Order: sequence, then C-alpha cells, then structure tokens
Amino acid sequence: MNALYPLYFEPVYKDYVWGGTRIARQFHRSTAPARCAESWEIADRPDGMSICQNGPLAGNSLGDLVRDWGTRLVGSAVRPGPFPLLIKIIDAHDTLSVQVHPDESQSNPPTEPKTEMWVILEGSDKTAMVFAGFTKPIFPATFRHAIQAGEADKYMNQWAVHPGDGFFIPGRRLHAIGKGCLILEIQQNSNTTYRVYDWNRKAPDGVSRPLHIESAMQVIRFEDTGDPRCVPIPRSGKGPNNRCSLKTSPWFNVERLQLARECSLHHSGECCSILHVTRGAVSILTDSPLHEVSRSIGDSCLIPASLAQFTLRPEVPDSDIMLIQPGTSAPLPSRA
Repeated sequence: MNALYPLYFEPVYKDYVWGGTRIARQFHRSTAPARCAESWEIADRPDGMSICQNGPLAGNSLGDLVRDWGTRLVGSAVRPGPFPLLIKIIDAHDTLSVQVHPDESQSNPPTEPKTEMWVILEGSDKTAMVFAGFTKPIFPATFRHAIQAGEADKYMNQWAVHPGDGFFIPGRRLHAIGKGCLILEIQQNSNTTYRVYDWNRKAPDGVSRPLHIESAMQVIRFEDTGDPRCVPIPRSGKGPNNRCSLKTSPWFNVERLQLARECSLHHSGECCSILHVTRGAVSILTDSPLHEVSRSIGDSCLIPASLAQFTLRPEVPDSDIMLIQPGTSAPLPSRA
C-alpha cells in the first residue's frame, strides 16, 4: 500500500479522581471505564499511545505511523519528532487541581512545554466555569501564602462557560477546569503538569495527591491578567456553511465548521488536519483507496498531509466540526 487515507484511533482512557461518566454515556463508548476523566483521542506518547482502528494500517501505533510515513502524514512544515499535538476529551465531574505547565523558556531541568486550548462541549449547569490567570498582578509571596491558606483560587480570574466557547491557556498561565465542564482539549504533546492546589481532596485510598509548589512557583507568570477567551473570526463569505477561526498560534490552529452542505477542503502538504465532531455526524470522502470514513459526535479523525483534497459531507443537518492543524512555528525549548 503506497497511499495514506483518513485514520481514526482507539481512544486511550484515563481514570483520575475528578472524572465523570459522560464520555461513556454521551458518546456511546462501551469500552470506557465507569469513571472516565480523559479520553486521549490522538496521542503519540509512551503513557498513552493511539492505535489505528481502520483500513490496511489498523493495528499500527501513531508513533509507528509518524516514523514510517514522516512528512506525508504530518506535513513538510511540521518539526520532526513525535506527533506534535495531543487531543483529549475531558469530563470534569469535580473541579480539577489548580495547576500550571512550563513553556519553551523553562530549561533547568529540561521539560516538555505545554500550551493548550479548551473548547467547551458542555457545562452541566449554569454554575460551570473555568479559572485562568489572575485578577491583578500578584507578588509570589502573596500567592504562596494563599496556597498555604487554601485560598489559591481567591486571586484567579473565573469565567462562565457555554458550549462552543474557546479558552487559550499558554504555558505559565495558572488555570483549573471547573466542576461540570465537558471539554475538548488541544495541546502540545506534553504531560508536564505542576499541581499547585487540589482543594484539600484525597484519592480513594485516602492519600492526598502530590503537589509541585516549588516547580510551579518558578513557572507561574504572576503578572498574567490576560483574557483567555478566544474570539471567533469568520472565514467564510456567503453560503450554506459557516467557518470561523477560533485560535491561530505557533502551536496549533483551530477552526469551527458548521456544515449544512458538503464542503471541500485542501492541503498544501505543509501540515495534516485533525477533525473532531462536536455535533451531528460527517462523512469524509477522499480519492484514497479507502474512499469514505464516517464519524459521529465525539469522534476524531486524522487527515494526512499528503491528501491534497478531502470533502466533508454532513450526515446530520448543521453538523459541527472542529478542524485542528499543528502549528509550524512553535519556538524550540531553550537549553541551559
């Protein structure tokens, strides 16, 4: 076989103490655990590796596919190495820890940087919210005291959420996902997290989860009062389909497509695309030997960069699709 085609993968499930039941229930996934915090949809990591489910390449890991197919899969402008993004669905039955991730400026010790973005799929009630950044610049000593007093969220901005909202969380921005949020997370391929505060919560064995306060204090941007909300920018003119850009960044580009009719999209060969269905269902048609792939709500699909054109056909009226592409200008991590 000398041609690639749209690929979909077996989800990798993660069970953390704050997880819920919506991933299994709402997306009809019989293989998900009873409590499921995260579903890794596209992942090239030793702690969670995607395995292809469809076509002649079924059974291959994403890591093997990246090594075997190189730029034909990921794109000529994407930096060599593991697949650059990690795509997750997160079900926050309870509030996640207050945490922070490093960016490319941290070098001692060398770490995997992590910038991410959230697309809100659902808030379980009107009180669902996220935390991101500070209400005003704060002295590190003041924040350290707040952690010790169990008031780390006191100085953090809180944002109500609605389906379709986007939030951008660059490395070094303090943040937490609130109770009741169901989220699509787009992030750099990293699992580096410094937990600052865990709401005095204990794991089922009665032990508190470890904190990483000293590492976090070296990373947090204490003057960060920026608005994390992504403002949609329309990309399409008149027509039955709506297309808007949610976020353009060096790490990833995210668009939302509301499909009423078929839509043809093109690749220049510089990068691949990931599709995630947030509402409805869609068929993906290409000129590859595996001509058509169908995806429904909650499903993802990787479109290789070598497929110059692909067509999205909504199988349900007004289906919503997130179109995600790796960035091609992310800074290299600094090295001491």
